Amino acid sequence: MSSFENILQFGPKVGHIKLSNDESKELYGICLDSTDDFRQGLVGFILEEKNITAKFKTSKVYNKIKKYCNDYLKEVDPGYYKNIIEKENFDDIFDCTKAWYNKQVHMEHNPLHNHFRTADLVTVIYPKIILDEKDNNFIVNKTTNKKQTGQINFVYGTQNDLNGFGSTEICLDPQEGDLLIFPATLSHYTTPVLGDSVRYSISCNWSIHTHIKRFAHKEIK
Repeated sequence: MSSFENILQFGPKVGHIKLSNDESKELYGICLDSTDDFRQGLVGFILEEKNITAKFKTSKVYNKIKKYCNDYLKEVDPGYYKNIIEKENFDDIFDCTKAWYNKQVHMEHNPLHNHFRTADLVTVIYPKIILDEKDNNFIVNKTTNKKQTGQINFVYGTQNDLNGFGSTEICLDPQEGDLLIFPATLSHYTTPVLGDSVRYSISCNWSIHTHIKRFAHKEIK
């Protein structure tokens, strides 16, 4: 049983896991050792985005993160896969189809987007975060009064859907070693970092194996 922390919910569920220092160091090392430019096809306003798929899939921590994805579907939100997952008890559900890192520096950010065309589940990992605590321009706006440190924001629905209740957005302040898991359909964006801050994040697209999708589609017909 994985020790998931359930984030305050307003729509699709976001799972949170804390990686060990050694696991974060391994992933950070992969980032530093990668040179395959991956900016084409990505939406981010970030200069350094590199493809790390092959190195990630041969890393020591890969199978552990893959298990977290399997556990998310089994324990957090199985969606319409619930019946087939309980019936077949698959040990292997996901494959990582693409992984890349983003090195976010002064004023760089990711606009609102989702991954629904390329994945079923998404993980975002933060192997290294260095914040410029001396920078005085960290205020996002007068309403939130939050320091602008590259927060990840999840958006679901619109204000018109609320009828005066609830929230369409949650803002999470990532810490080094954090791993977030969420459905690929969930829209999200990041705020910029400022000053001499640097935030490394690793984004991974995970797809459910085709034979499991076929089983699930048969179940719901």
